[in-house]
Amino acid sequence: AATSGLVNLTATTGDITLDNSQVYSYAYAEAYYDDDATTNTATAGNIILDAGASVSLINSQVYSEADACYGDTAEATSGLINITAGSGDITLDNSYVYSYAYAEADDYLEAIATSGNVTLTADGNIDLNSSQVYSYAEAYPYDTTTNTATSGNITLDAGGSISLADSDVYSYAYASDATTNTATAGNIILDAGGSISLINSQVYSDAEAYYGDTAEATSGLINITAGSGDITLDNSYVYSYAYAEDATTNTATSGNIIAAGQNFINNAGAGALSTSSGRWLVYSTDPANDTRGGLTYNFKQYNATYGVTDVQGTGNGFLYSVAPTITPGLTGTVTKTYDGDNTATLVSGNYSVSGEIDSDIVMLNNPASGTYDNKNVGAGKTVTVSGLSVSAADGAATVYGYSLSSDTASGAIGNITAKALTVTADNKSKIYGDANPALTASYSGLVSDDTSSVVSGLTLSTAATTGSNVGSYTITAADGTATNYTITFNNGVLTITASPATTSETVAYTDVYQEGLVNIINEMSGNPTNIAGRILTTSDFAGFFTTEALYENTFVIEDMPRSMEE
Repeated sequence: AATSGLVNLTATTGDITLDNSQVYSYAYAEAYYDDDATTNTATAGNIILDAGASVSLINSQVYSEADACYGDTAEATSGLINITAGSGDITLDNSYVYSYAYAEADDYLEAIATSGNVTLTADGNIDLNSSQVYSYAEAYPYDTTTNTATSGNITLDAGGSISLADSDVYSYAYASDATTNTATAGNIILDAGGSISLINSQVYSDAEAYYGDTAEATSGLINITAGSGDITLDNSYVYSYAYAEDATTNTATSGNIIAAGQNFINNAGAGALSTSSGRWLVYSTDPANDTRGGLTYNFKQYNATYGVTDVQGTGNGFLYSVAPTITPGLTGTVTKTYDGDNTATLVSGNYSVSGEIDSDIVMLNNPASGTYDNKNVGAGKTVTVSGLSVSAADGAATVYGYSLSSDTASGAIGNITAKALTVTADNKSKIYGDANPALTASYSGLVSDDTSSVVSGLTLSTAATTGSNVGSYTITAADGTATNYTITFNNGVLTITASPATTSETVAYTDVYQEGLVNIINEMSGNPTNIAGRILTTSDFAGFFTTEALYENTFVIEDMPRSMEE
């Protein structure tokens, strides 16, 4: 067994500067093939650099390393590394800060490698230039039963900004060639009060397990948070990858990537953020201020605050604090013929929206019906629709977080045209000499609860009078009007018929005056004709003809001479 101790460098009020220097805790345990060591354990101590002001590393290394080799069981555990700048910055130039564990148990039972956490905390900025900060665990024997590698978490926590230029920050775990291989990589946390900038750099959590019966790899979460600044990626990559291959059973699970800042600037292209089986989420303020740089996303979500708002989408997504509001409206024309109610029928083209951002396609649920302001005929009538809801899309990506200024929309887009109404004078009949019957009309086309009372000013008239002769006379319908209707008038017919007990026949007065009853009878033996005229009875012929000579019929005499009238 090998154990190295703690290394603690403290500058209570000043700076810590390392120039071409090394600070480390190193433990190495080894058993050769002919030794009887059952377990080889190497445990390296922690490294603490605690400055009241700033910490600067130039061409230097700070590390905790543990190596355990051979034996039935080889177990290596490296220590944690904490570097703190109480009131200043942490700067690494061409330097390395790491915790490394290596275990190898050749031809025996088990190899276990566990590397420690690495934490850099500064009240000011953290700047890495051509430098590396990592935790690395490797279990790499042959023909063992179990290989387990677990790498630690990496945290860079700055009150100011974090800048990586030509630098790498990572947690890496590798396990291979045993019956069961398990690799678990730690989380990566970059948390800045200001901005975070990555230039020609990589931030990743990587777990790899290979061969044997079982290979299981799990990579960690990557969380990049810029409290009041932007996140900028320039030719840089952030990824969480898990690989499990070449075993009978392979299981790989990668962590998610979360980036949260004021604005997100990706100048690195479509591969800037990637996970093998997880997802990435980018939080910022407004898409108008971002550069997505070709990243393919499954959803966008507005009105989303990091750490507060539940994520609605699945897959990769951009989340923004901006909260766009959609104002719904109505457009076009909605027309119907008067039907007695105020229901309006709408189609999708009657709806409009305003307030969308980022080239989103915003859609209302487009209810099929609304209401006119009233049921009556008119143009430019107000139509109102309620129960509106909103959805949105950006290409194949679903968009969440739009709100409506109102779930009701109104617009002067309604037209109700008059209904066709036909008014027809009813046909009538009467017996010659009777007074005219009451004239009435029939109505075709009334809707809903409307009755004939909606028609005002209707006139029904005929030229026939009480004394009009037998025949057909027009009944005229005219002058009526009705709100909500356009009226067509149809005339009727008044038919005047002869009295049922009367045979009417035209007999010239000369036949009566100059000739006798025989001539009248002879005249009547012809074809009688019904015409208007005076109706005579037998009493009218008294003194002219004998009663016995008269038929029981009556005679119609035209232009009767005065001598007969007397």
